[in-house]
Amino acid sequence: MLYEQHQGKVSDKWHCYLPVYQRVFEPYQTQSVSLLEIGIQNGGSLEIWSQFFPSGKHFVGCDINSRCNVLTYDDQRISFVVGDANSDITEHQICQIVQGFHLIIDDGSHRSSDIVRSFCRYFPYLEAGGTYVIEDIHCSYWQGFEGGLYYPFSSIAFFKRLVDVVNHEHWGNGKTRASLLKGFAQQYGVCFPEDVLAQIHSIEFVNSMCIVRKASVQSNQLGPRVIAGQDEAIVGGHLSLQGQFAAPVHEYHNEWALLESAPDEAYESLRTQLQALHVSVAQHEGQVQALQAEVLALRSSTSWRVTAPLRALGTARWRLKHALTNFCRLVRQSGGSVLAIKKMVRLYKRERWAGIQRVCRNVGSFHQVDASLPDIDRNDYIEWVKRYDTLDDSARESIRRAAANLTSQPRISVVMPVYNPPIKYLKLAIESVQKQLYEHWELCIADDASTDPDVACVLQDYARSDPRIKIVYRPENGHISAASNSALAIATGDYIALLDQDDLLSEQALYYVALEISRYPDAVLIYSDEDKITTQGLRYGHYFKSDFNYELFLSQNMISHLGVYRRDVVNSVGGFREGFEGSQDYDLALRVIEKVTLQQIRHIPQVLYHWRAIPGSTALFIDEKNYTSEASIKAVQEHLDRTGRKGSVMPASGIPNFNRVRYALPEELPLVSIVIPTRDQPGLLKTCLDSVFEKTTYPYYEVIIVDNGSVEPETRELFSRLPTDKVRIIRDDSPFNYSRLNNRAVELAQGELVCLMNNDIEVLTSDWIEEMAAYALQQDIGCVGARLWYPNGTLQHAGVVLGIGGVAGHVHKELPKNLHGYAGRAMLSQSFSAVTGACLMVRKSVWQQVRGLDEDLAVAFNDIDFCLRVQQAGLRNVWTAFAEMIHHESVSRGGNDTPAKQALFAKEVAFMQSRWGASLYNDPFYNKNLTLIYEDFSLAWPEQPEPDAGDYLTHNDSLQLTRENKILWGLDTQGKGLEIGPSHNPIAPKKKGYDVEILDHLSAADLRKKYAGAGVNIENIEDVDYVWTGESYLKLIGKQEAYDWIIASHVIEHVPDFISFLQQCERLLKDNGRLALAVPDKRFCFDFFGSLTTSGNIIDAHLAQRSRPSTGQIFDFYANSASRRSGIAWSQDGQGDADTLTYPIHDALAHWKRAIEADDYTDVHCWRFTPASFQLIIHDLAVAGYIDLEIKHAFDTEGCEFFVTLGRKGALLKASDRLSALKSIVAENTYTNT
Repeated sequence: MLYEQHQGKVSDKWHCYLPVYQRVFEPYQTQSVSLLEIGIQNGGSLEIWSQFFPSGKHFVGCDINSRCNVLTYDDQRISFVVGDANSDITEHQICQIVQGFHLIIDDGSHRSSDIVRSFCRYFPYLEAGGTYVIEDIHCSYWQGFEGGLYYPFSSIAFFKRLVDVVNHEHWGNGKTRASLLKGFAQQYGVCFPEDVLAQIHSIEFVNSMCIVRKASVQSNQLGPRVIAGQDEAIVGGHLSLQGQFAAPVHEYHNEWALLESAPDEAYESLRTQLQALHVSVAQHEGQVQALQAEVLALRSSTSWRVTAPLRALGTARWRLKHALTNFCRLVRQSGGSVLAIKKMVRLYKRERWAGIQRVCRNVGSFHQVDASLPDIDRNDYIEWVKRYDTLDDSARESIRRAAANLTSQPRISVVMPVYNPPIKYLKLAIESVQKQLYEHWELCIADDASTDPDVACVLQDYARSDPRIKIVYRPENGHISAASNSALAIATGDYIALLDQDDLLSEQALYYVALEISRYPDAVLIYSDEDKITTQGLRYGHYFKSDFNYELFLSQNMISHLGVYRRDVVNSVGGFREGFEGSQDYDLALRVIEKVTLQQIRHIPQVLYHWRAIPGSTALFIDEKNYTSEASIKAVQEHLDRTGRKGSVMPASGIPNFNRVRYALPEELPLVSIVIPTRDQPGLLKTCLDSVFEKTTYPYYEVIIVDNGSVEPETRELFSRLPTDKVRIIRDDSPFNYSRLNNRAVELAQGELVCLMNNDIEVLTSDWIEEMAAYALQQDIGCVGARLWYPNGTLQHAGVVLGIGGVAGHVHKELPKNLHGYAGRAMLSQSFSAVTGACLMVRKSVWQQVRGLDEDLAVAFNDIDFCLRVQQAGLRNVWTAFAEMIHHESVSRGGNDTPAKQALFAKEVAFMQSRWGASLYNDPFYNKNLTLIYEDFSLAWPEQPEPDAGDYLTHNDSLQLTRENKILWGLDTQGKGLEIGPSHNPIAPKKKGYDVEILDHLSAADLRKKYAGAGVNIENIEDVDYVWTGESYLKLIGKQEAYDWIIASHVIEHVPDFISFLQQCERLLKDNGRLALAVPDKRFCFDFFGSLTTSGNIIDAHLAQRSRPSTGQIFDFYANSASRRSGIAWSQDGQGDADTLTYPIHDALAHWKRAIEADDYTDVHCWRFTPASFQLIIHDLAVAGYIDLEIKHAFDTEGCEFFVTLGRKGALLKASDRLSALKSIVAENTYTNT
């Protein structure tokens, strides 16, 4: 044979390989093949292949050994690259020699990771009809080569898995080929494109070799049946099948077809998670012991004893101050001091001082960053960055793995125009792209004829070292628009990202962009939050932006940094326009938004861009480049003209480089009806009316005064002097209800526009109606609010943000005049979710469409609720900074200073939270990184702490929340829901308008039979959408990421596999979905004597894949079930604990024996919790990697149950918090109900 006769450079092959190669390669022997061999050692094999294929075109070798550089060949067809075959640079060098191969041989390191990565990297270069050979695959059985007989991620396990890929069309489960390889993708940080996997034709194994053949997708399909012959004497019917295709296969009820991953991979994952949990527990125990030793040493020191008096005095002073602050906050949250004190008394009776301390601590914890840092500045951005926006190596590795596993891997072209930049900052800018944790990018740089020769040298150096960096040199300077277009012309990515020559991308920037694209494939324009960075690298000046805010966008380029655009759309609008230099990206964004829907504009609420503050940059001084303002105004004006919006653009007064848009009013001015409810306070009303009559320049308006039972003679005298051609007075003596008063007046209003106005308003700007009406007449705008000032000259209303204080709050409150506010937002017109009803204008048709104000909200939040319903109808609510008034707030009615007013306020808080749920804490016109405690756009600590029920609703009984309110609190009840096991008592019934599906263990008919005569209202039983018979919820429902919320009341304690239940719910929920649970508290039900469930119990059950209660759980349930005064559940009402065992021991033994012998399912409480123990279990399971859920909020035990809502993505407990949680568990279980 040719191999054995070879006399040149040495080649080393096993004997059994030679006939295999002869057989496999012989069909190619006369063809003009290109061959790649990874791992060439002495180089002899390349000589042999060149002789075996006399007509071959290219024989390319690759070896990581630098000594291979000495190899030379006489045959010009042979070439080689020295380097790591799994590096981008080596791949690029190989592809420069030849673009595609007919034969590829992997005889490299033989390590599993290298084999899998090489296959992923080079199989796409294999031509259809080609063959890929892996040698020495027996190494995958050895630990030293990352293998083992049963190791799930060995290279041979990978190629075995490809056998299933070849047979993909027969799986019958709707999964992609790539999903089968997800474990390998995560393990080795690679991506398997679906179209490439579809070209795998066959897998052949021989001793120590694997041969993979590639063919076109069509060639790999089963195709139609081909019938030969005529005689069907034995089995008939075949002839009629000629040309027919196989029927589609559906295996959605086959649990083995629906597993998320192969069992061997799952085992490895579980083993890793368990090891991580053991390590975490050991670390925490070590930390606790070390801290205890330090405390003991400190307290034993002389200095500690000497300073005891001073320390005691300081501690007492701080505690008093802290307690008073928290108590004042508690009073505000509770609706007044009387209700707060009553709650505290009840709490003291139930839990003594421990309960009082716990509640006060909860209130304080939401206010403070950390209990140990009581004096931290909530605007300390440097500290915030250190805590929440600094990656460590572990976080980087997690992002790399996540990036490799993205379903979409778009290439992102970073476009950078360059002209004489400071070399230092140019290098940093380029390197910020190179450091990206997402690897599918290219950097497209256009040098705009820089006169500094160092610029070209630097660019050439980077381009030589990194093939992803592409440079174009312009022959002459054309300024930034022309240079940007030159960079755009060499871009090949799906999306382009804009980067200035001296700015920086955060290292995770492109990953989060790719993640957003993966989640929203139709995205066209994506933008992120940003901050500024000094020449010393200090970050400051954060801008946490809202989701797309059209009115604000016309006022400022809120997209600017980081802006990412789909490249084909940018090209379709003509790229960057010359003549808009300085605002060329603003002009581009304006033209792009004209081509897209709102859903195609995506906002990433993270700082992904650092804007360099150097002399000459607008990052340092906003008015540094005056030409940018002129270009900005021009760009917005042309946008208005193109979109048919009649209006003019001018600089915003008092704030450089920002815009004001003034829409034109129609030639025929509409009538405006001004509605003013009042009751006495004639001096206040006179000030209001005089300001309207004397300062308003708009000619067509009427005033409707709703007199709510005025009795003072001065009021009647004022009414008698009002002009009857402008004013109508309506008398209404019913109890005060702001909503009803306005609804009645609007019914009688004759105007096309309605303006709600409080009687404590005083007009300042004469063109206030013109300004508000111009917005209100835009057909895509609903409510319009004004800029309101306190009498002392500080700002009272500049828009309303949802979630502040539990429902909504006014931002920039008490900001002094002439201050710009956060990112200029106190001076610029913009959209908000709501504006105040103190002065609100809206088209009467819109008012009628949403049916006015809700009269269930008599005093508070009726304007917020109205605005939200208008927004829900698809209209934007706008606040304008250019209609200004003084608001003498609540002078006529007063504050919430009586128990009755406080109770009403609390009821209306509960109403809003029940109706609007989670939407109150996801305001699209705010940002999750900004506080919901204060109204000043200060930072959230941590990133958007979602309001905890224990924070806003510490005194939830005083807020009069029902059980249903607590379960629904925080859910987006306007979205799609699933209720698991509601039986005869659904929380969110369909008949009340909830968009909900029901999953239960019986059909509705069977449930009615079961509960007939049981003393329950069987009319409450809902139609059941999914009848559960023991299978997984995913299999039963047949869809994922389908629900905005899931409710399970008294379910989770029954499920044998607690972890699997949560994992399934997590997969059924959308990304921002919530799982609401009602859970029995073991201290107040028949579980009283049962032992408390631990994280270890939960994990053991999951590893055992338990599908029914264990025999031990069944025995414990019956042996320890208790009652109190014959009741199986009771409230913590001070009347004592459990006093009787429910079952005698022989009953428990009988149930236990039956569980061993019989095959039926015994329903018992598998798990027992208290609030603190449940919290700790959720934390531990998240740390161990079993779930990606955290507790978003919780209500303390009420009656015999507590309520918890879980959601994705959140900070985990610190070690010190975990210790506190353990102590809380001890405290809970030493509680006695005396």
